[in-house]
Amino acid sequence: MQERASPPRSERRSALSGLVSLDFVRGFDAAARHLSFTRAATELSLTQPAISRQVKALEERLGVALFERHHRRLTLTAAGSEFHHAVRAALETLDGAAARLRPPDDRNVLTITASLSFAGLWLVPRLQGFRALHPGIDIRILADDRVLDARAHGVDLAVRFCDPEADPDGARPLFRETVMPVCSPALLEQDALSDPRGLSRHVLLQLETPVAGLPWLDWNQWLRAMGVPALRPAGMLRFSSYAQIVQAACDGAGIALGRLPFVRPQLESGQLVAPMGRHASPTRHYVLLRTVRRHNAASVDAFETWLLEEASRQDPDAGTGTDALDGSTNPQPAGRTP
Repeated sequence: MQERASPPRSERRSALSGLVSLDFVRGFDAAARHLSFTRAATELSLTQPAISRQVKALEERLGVALFERHHRRLTLTAAGSEFHHAVRAALETLDGAAARLRPPDDRNVLTITASLSFAGLWLVPRLQGFRALHPGIDIRILADDRVLDARAHGVDLAVRFCDPEADPDGARPLFRETVMPVCSPALLEQDALSDPRGLSRHVLLQLETPVAGLPWLDWNQWLRAMGVPALRPAGMLRFSSYAQIVQAACDGAGIALGRLPFVRPQLESGQLVAPMGRHASPTRHYVLLRTVRRHNAASVDAFETWLLEEASRQDPDAGTGTDALDGSTNPQPAGRTP
């Protein structure tokens, strides 16, 4: 019997590009069950704006409205109701299959999700301290700049970066960031760089990721807040990982936006310096969320207590004289130092 030929690779790519994100589908499912973006966000350990963006992106991908948005309430459209019926059946099938396939030992593993920079530059260097206190607890870290669906990925604790006014229910504050230009001391040997306008003589290191709408401060925002929005640097190097930016700055490749406490070790060791007294603190902060999973409450309690104690030792504003920085900042103009 002749085997059926596989479709060309280009056709397979085209078919895959039309698939919708499972995270978006789970966000829609929660919103449809609760008829509330806020309650859906609480269930999934996300923020209300994140759920709203997920549903909007799903509607744009499908080309149809799934909800009718009224004042303080939602209703499903006919298309939304039909789609939700199919989604519920599909998710129940997926969740059941995952539960049957998961090795029994996985139920004793503590899973934490956080952004790439938080996980790689702050959490991982401290993990050995937790392991020394609790050697019997295994840790699984999901580092991702996307806001992952906690239930779908088996998450016990989630670290989010959000505006305090949008904190999900039960969020425990960790710390804020302080942001300032940093570079290798070698770059300053012939240019003291005491004023933001001096950045026009240097290459700037910029973070770019495939995830749209990430909340972290970038050079455009910082320059605008410092009163030099039209400044053109000598060049730009763009990276998809903040850890890459830190390494490039240490190597003298350009000027980076240093995010405390993530670059504090490099500042304390002298690998990086902050050449100008211009610092900013975004209004967003890091928070810790506990999900609704109940399978290893004692391990979650232990890690939550430890993480909050570690965070309490952080003072990202120490010695920086920071300026608040958000959409309504009132910064000092270029040419003045705090």
